[in-house]
Amino acid sequence: MADQDTPAEFRQAVNMTAGELTKWLGTDEAKAWAED
Repeated sequence: MADQDTPAEFRQAVNMTAGELTKWLGTDEAKAWAED
């Protein structure tokens, strides 16, 4: 499994980034960017 070969720190960083992206996608800025 790939997870076993992936450092926990890297997985945590990716998860945090995904969480931040999810928050950003809910903002007006993201909506304006998508329409541009």
